[in-house]
Amino acid sequence: MAGVPRRPDVRYIGLVVNQRGLDRALAAGVDEVNAIVVATETFCQRNQGMSIAGAVGSFAAISERAHDGDLGVTATVGASFGCPFAPNATGNIPGDLA
Repeated sequence: MAGVPRRPDVRYIGLVVNQRGLDRALAAGVDEVNAIVVATETFCQRNQGMSIAGAVGSFAAISERAHDGDLGVTATVGASFGCPFAPNATGNIPGDLA
């Protein structure tokens, strides 16, 4: 981010999955953070090293810290339309997360 020319009409967003990522995004001077919660347990464990419930809790903490720093926050529900690790996963987890 330090090498990116900043434009006043652009919001610079950092993708974060945990508190360490948020620390890095804050240090980089982002305007907004986007946190990921993955919709299958298998993908969430492999990608983030935590359960879906843990990722939701992590998002809550990330969101609170980001808002305290006057940053915008968005969330992405990953693997909403299929999971490479659990191709037969069923249920409405994406809908429940949203």
